[in-house]
Amino acid sequence: MPKYTFTIYIERIAILIFGDSKMSKAIVLHLKIAAKTNGERIFVAYDNDHKINPFVTGYLVVGLRGQPENTRQSVFDAIKHFLTVCEYAEIENPEYRLSYQTGLEDHELSAINNLLEIKLSELSKQLAKKNLGAHVLLPNEFFPTQYAGSITQSLRKSHVIAYMKWLMKQGDVCLDKHYIVHPDEKDLRKKRKLLIQQKIVVPRVRSSRSGSDYSANTLHKLNEFMKTYNPYDLWRNPVIAARNAAMFDFQYHGGLRMSEVLALKFENIIEAHGTTRNSIHVRDRHNDPEETRKVVPATKTGKGIVTIPNSSFAKYNHWLEVYQDEVIEFAEENGLSENLDHSFAFCVADARKRNIGAPLAIYSYMDAFKKLAWGAGVEGVGTHALRHLCAINYVRRMRAQNKPQAAIEKGMRDFFRWSLNSKMPTYYTTSEISQIMFDDMVKDLKKDNK
Repeated sequence: MPKYTFTIYIERIAILIFGDSKMSKAIVLHLKIAAKTNGERIFVAYDNDHKINPFVTGYLVVGLRGQPENTRQSVFDAIKHFLTVCEYAEIENPEYRLSYQTGLEDHELSAINNLLEIKLSELSKQLAKKNLGAHVLLPNEFFPTQYAGSITQSLRKSHVIAYMKWLMKQGDVCLDKHYIVHPDEKDLRKKRKLLIQQKIVVPRVRSSRSGSDYSANTLHKLNEFMKTYNPYDLWRNPVIAARNAAMFDFQYHGGLRMSEVLALKFENIIEAHGTTRNSIHVRDRHNDPEETRKVVPATKTGKGIVTIPNSSFAKYNHWLEVYQDEVIEFAEENGLSENLDHSFAFCVADARKRNIGAPLAIYSYMDAFKKLAWGAGVEGVGTHALRHLCAINYVRRMRAQNKPQAAIEKGMRDFFRWSLNSKMPTYYTTSEISQIMFDDMVKDLKKDNK
């Protein structure tokens, strides 16, 4: 679609939501900036009858302006769940009522709170039955297995609360400017706006141990192990060893997350040619037609290009050879060719399993990493520790080259695909200074004790 047509298209949506106001102009201005710089993708939301949902579209374009694409995708999914919940609970026109009327009632918010805890797939099944006239489950009748995890619930509810409050805030601006509203209705809107936060309860999630919490000793042991270990000593199956060596090297040298490694396809991993270095093109696989895994790996910081050393690419090339000679051949000879109907780079490599050749699952990746951690002699670490080490080693390399801190942080934003608002580069550069000081102090103590 031509840019000028798209601008007019979004302008119509903006005016439909906010009237001829500053907000609608902000949408158009934002779109023009995005088009000029080939910037962020615009999300346009459609209802079930293929009509544009102006409320969701306005929020994604204006309310989340400047946010990474993966964040907007996460919000988009949460709002989709919210609208499914409203349809299931027979809450009519929730967005219009939040924007221009007195908001949602107490019992409606309670129903939303309860149903947001159910998996979208389970809720959609029940909604389909309801539309056919069948009996459906009440919020308290769902089985425990039909509930989403606490982390998913927390993120989903937070996004929905933010969306509902944004609708009421923008509605207040519009009503004050264009309409005469009775004081009693204004008071009721304020009360119901407060009710949103009270009735939709975001579960507290106990944070798991992240890479930044690992002790210096743990990280040092894992770092030294990654430099020298032999994968064929760790995994007896040479096919599995070849695959794991490549996967974990992509994290250790490329700074990829586990989910990003699992989402890679052969076409995303490109060998050096001429002046071009070995590179990995990170892509989001949302709604990928080849995806068959129950838990779909997804990127967090969006797409980007990561360079890797020749040693990492050599391990990957070896895995490709083993994959072609062992995995493909075994699958075809044993009538399991359908497992190979995908182009994901890392797959099940155990010939004892009937799904050999299928895309590797997250839990299998984590099991393989446990063996790696065991070999390094460390406990309580997750796969993210490898990305953490990649960042630490990046800072150390740059400091060895006498790069200034500003240049190091800029390079880290590009390499690790962090947003301009992220504090992670500063965290790593500051932590590395502290670690250097600590190491020097330990050396001095050892000298004094001699």
